[in-house]
Amino acid sequence: MVVEVSVQHVYKYPVEFVAMTHLTKIPHPEEIYILSVEIAEEYFDPEKEIDYKRRVATCPNVIPYLLRCLPILNSGDIKLQEELWFNSSSRVFQTRSRNLTWSDYGDMVEDSLFRPCTENPQWTVFEQTNAVNCHGVGWLQSPIEMFAKGFMQTGVERTMRVMDKLLAQRAKTNMCRTYIKSAKHAPVTPCMPITESLSELSTKTSDGSAISNGNPHESKEHLKTQQKNKDSICKESIAVSGDNARHGHGDLSIADSMSTCHRDSSPGNQRLQQCNGDS
Repeated sequence: MVVEVSVQHVYKYPVEFVAMTHLTKIPHPEEIYILSVEIAEEYFDPEKEIDYKRRVATCPNVIPYLLRCLPILNSGDIKLQEELWFNSSSRVFQTRSRNLTWSDYGDMVEDSLFRPCTENPQWTVFEQTNAVNCHGVGWLQSPIEMFAKGFMQTGVERTMRVMDKLLAQRAKTNMCRTYIKSAKHAPVTPCMPITESLSELSTKTSDGSAISNGNPHESKEHLKTQQKNKDSICKESIAVSGDNARHGHGDLSIADSMSTCHRDSSPGNQRLQQCNGDS
């Protein structure tokens, strides 16, 4: 019998930031069932623009002693393999984990998908399916599968709780401007969750109040203010990129799009400006 646990959750941050946080969340005091993680293989496919990693995690044996009738289940630490694919063009991050230990007696597979939210592309939809199927353990099959189901349910809840905490903490320290190595097509994003579209932002002042549509001169002044704010955000991104490049961040790097052009939203003047052109 195959036991499955599925979950869906929304992170109010871009996919690139969520993927980077997933890759760097270990060690964490709440992730007590992951002792260490080592990268076994990694490469980048330039044609498909996919960044691939394969990691091996060492975890403690959590099987209850009452179920360790088989000598094989009474082992020490266990090994899990995680494969990760990040497509920078489609902004989709996928992972698959499976057990290396006890593979002759059962399969434990975890498939995760991180994709942009349809309603707000700056948010991330997280979908995960866990499946366990034991074989060759006789009457212990059903008890082990029931234990695995409960363990997976609490594990998914713990993982989402840890991710929510890390995302909120790192967003306050400008780390949301740091993407995983292959994130070349990500949009420029501020460090806090984006809840409004650019069209909505263009009709509001910097303090959040609506622009009066009855006075065109007033609207024009507000649009100029919005343009200055965009310029300052872009220049700040370039400064952050330079600081991180000098200090080096291993697997982490600033997205190239931090220095891409943005469009002037002033009426009658639709042209491209370089982010650092006005500096």
